[in-house]
Amino acid sequence: GAAAGTLPALFQFDVWGEGTGSYATVKAIAEVLRNKLDGFRGTISSILVHGCFLRDERDELEQPIEGLESGDSRVSLDFQVLYEEALPTLT
Repeated sequence: GAAAGTLPALFQFDVWGEGTGSYATVKAIAEVLRNKLDGFRGTISSILVHGCFLRDERDELEQPIEGLESGDSRVSLDFQVLYEEALPTLT
């Protein structure tokens, strides 16, 4: 299709772990995700990505609920993606 311009999109990725002991694993997985996506430029499924940038990261350790051994942990990563929108070619 014909190019229509560069558009922004915001994606949030949440990495969860059960139990507070999982925090180190959750952080490690989030780091792999960050290393793969932050600064990425290229083509994904025929979509031209001009850039992918980490905008925010949040860690959350939930408190244990009554009777449970420990709470869960989560890391949230927000990425802004700039991509080229293509318009379909009408024939």
